[in-house]
Amino acid sequence: MINREPSTLNLKRLSKETISNTTSHVTDNPNFLSSNLIPLKSLNQRYQIVGNLGSGSFGSVTLAKVRKGCFNEILNDMKLHPNTLLQPLENIKRHNYDMVAIKTMTRRLQHLEDYTKVKEIKFILSVKSHPSLVQIYDIFIDRGTLKLHIVMETMDQNLYQLMKYRKSTLFSSNTLKSILSQILAGIRHIHKHLYYHRDVKPENILIMQAINFYGSKENIPISKKKEPYIIKLADYGLARHAANLKPYTAYVSTRWYRSPEILLRQKFYSYPVDIWAFGCVVVEAATFCPLFPGTNELDQTWRVLEVLGCPEKSSSCNSNSNSPPLGGYWDDAQSLSSLLGFHLPQMKGANVEELIPRFDLHQKELENLLNVIKACLVWDPLKRINVYDLCKMSYFENSV
Repeated sequence: MINREPSTLNLKRLSKETISNTTSHVTDNPNFLSSNLIPLKSLNQRYQIVGNLGSGSFGSVTLAKVRKGCFNEILNDMKLHPNTLLQPLENIKRHNYDMVAIKTMTRRLQHLEDYTKVKEIKFILSVKSHPSLVQIYDIFIDRGTLKLHIVMETMDQNLYQLMKYRKSTLFSSNTLKSILSQILAGIRHIHKHLYYHRDVKPENILIMQAINFYGSKENIPISKKKEPYIIKLADYGLARHAANLKPYTAYVSTRWYRSPEILLRQKFYSYPVDIWAFGCVVVEAATFCPLFPGTNELDQTWRVLEVLGCPEKSSSCNSNSNSPPLGGYWDDAQSLSSLLGFHLPQMKGANVEELIPRFDLHQKELENLLNVIKACLVWDPLKRINVYDLCKMSYFENSV
């Protein structure tokens, strides 16, 4: 364990002078990560930066190579953090551990202990590793730049990029089910740990051919022999614990995958936002076309109305039909929209069959897939299916 003077933990600001004054109290022992502070390490001693992978509001992501002889040290550090995303997965042996992705936080916080309060760090330290979640290898603050670094496994590309590359060559029936099942398994694992992701979208679904992930056909485990791709849900920066009741952020998740309760600024939301986003991803993965590509918040709401229909029970758009619209009814919808200065118009909505024009799918399988979509794309979050019942649906039988 790391010995530390109380004043070092609570009072000193995070600056180069601070680091030089506290290195006698701070070691590189990874046990430090599970206490109040994140360890100080040297980025360049363990990793060689290869190139840039992207950037966002949190910071930048770079591709890096693990320096020779360092991975065993990193692996031993990971084993000291059971029940976190740092815990190595059992019976999962990747072909190449040398290349990693490193997420660097742009903002520098005042105190070392403040970094453990970052949402993504709290998530990583609270959720156990899972085959459908991106594995975390290392977390540290670089001694030179004093910036937070999150080191994780790298994949070939994301689902959006793969769909764009394939153009009109849609996924086969088996491949589609495999991809959706792995995504759903990842969401279920997150919900099981009382978190919800809040940003499920194709760009955050990483993908790699199974043969590349394991190195050869012979190395692919028997349980994964039928999986053409390995799928990993990524980017935990917006993940939120279900018990966190602090004011809710309205502009979470990417607009196209934003649920009605977020669009209409409901003060509370939870697990159902992930189910909605998953339903949008299901349609997009099956057709290679985004379901609700809104250009702004109002246009986004309009596109949802066009598909799901009017959520008000008494509206005339539903008066001539004994069956509810595709998205069902939601008593709070009109009151929430009125607070935003508009009234939800009377629209009939679409038939679910129109969403997946796939004549190559077996009729029963298509029916089961459409039932998944109907269960996910429901106006009222309280009536939306939960992840556990979703896994039990016929479409996912023996696959999740």
